[in-house]
Order: sequence, then C-alpha cells, then structure tokens
Amino acid sequence: MGCSGRSTDRLRCVGEDDIRLRCMNVRDTIVTTALEGLSDMPAKDTINPDHYRQHPSGVECCDIADGFNDYCIGNVIKYIWRGGLKVASGKTGAQSKLQDYKKAQWYLTRRIAQLEKELADSDGKDN
Repeated sequence: MGCSGRSTDRLRCVGEDDIRLRCMNVRDTIVTTALEGLSDMPAKDTINPDHYRQHPSGVECCDIADGFNDYCIGNVIKYIWRGGLKVASGKTGAQSKLQDYKKAQWYLTRRIAQLEKELADSDGKDN
C-alpha cells in the first residue's frame, strides 16, 4: 500500500514506533543539554538558604522562634530577624527590609486580633 499526501498516512508509513523513538531521542537530548548547563552552577540549598544564616550573631532565627510555640510570633521574629537579608531581583536592600517588616507587622496584627478575640470570648466566664 502506497503513501498518500495526507499527514496521517505519512505517519503510518514512517511508523508510530519510529516517531515515538525519535521524540524520545529529542527529549533526551534537550534534557541532557539542560543538565550540562546546570552542572557548572553552584548547588543552592532551597530548604535552608544562606540568608537564613546571615544574622550577625550567627544564630538562625528558627532557633529563637521555636521557643515561642506561637506561629504568628515566630513569623514576627523571623521577618524582623532576617529583615532585608533576602534581596529579590529588582529590589534594593531597603525595599526588601521594608517588605519583611510589613510581613512582621501583618503577623503581629493577626496575633493581637486573636488575643483580643480570646479575651472577648472569655469575658463573663468564670476562670
């Protein structure tokens, strides 16, 4: 049976297995090329990046924040402690610090609201 000019017939003539194999080879070449480019780059620790340990004291903020057993207060400490150390592209150190301090303020405001609600809910109840 001969091949017509229709693309579906041409695919059958070449063979689906051959096309699949060619696609896998192209994919492997792309992946290998991308990985070769990455091999020259230093590995980044995405779990515990450098800016977590850049405080002048050398202490990580999580070591301090863990003692509070309070999520919001722990985040307040974290954002103040590491304020401005993580400078995102396109931001200055001052802009980064301001953003971190606003995050700390948001968590502190949230914790204050939680405490105010707890106090309001406990009013009139015997303690």
